[in-house]
Amino acid sequence: MARAAERLGPRTLGAFEMLGKSRFLRLGVRLADEVWAVVAGVFAALTSALSLLTPMFGRIGSQLGRIMVRAFLRLTLR
Repeated sequence: MARAAERLGPRTLGAFEMLGKSRFLRLGVRLADEVWAVVAGVFAALTSALSLLTPMFGRIGSQLGRIMVRAFLRLTLR
């Protein structure tokens, strides 16, 4: 609810009264799930693009690709 209050500002009370407590909280959970789905989709697209480009660079490219994937995973899993 605090995140919604920060985002909506003075409109929070109106949205809360209109939707009710359970629907208001359910909307927040649904939006959070959609954000995770978008992040997973972007990660999948980047991984696919990297796997398509790696053979073009031969052996050096595959090593570079592995290094880039490892660096990306280290940054995202921190």
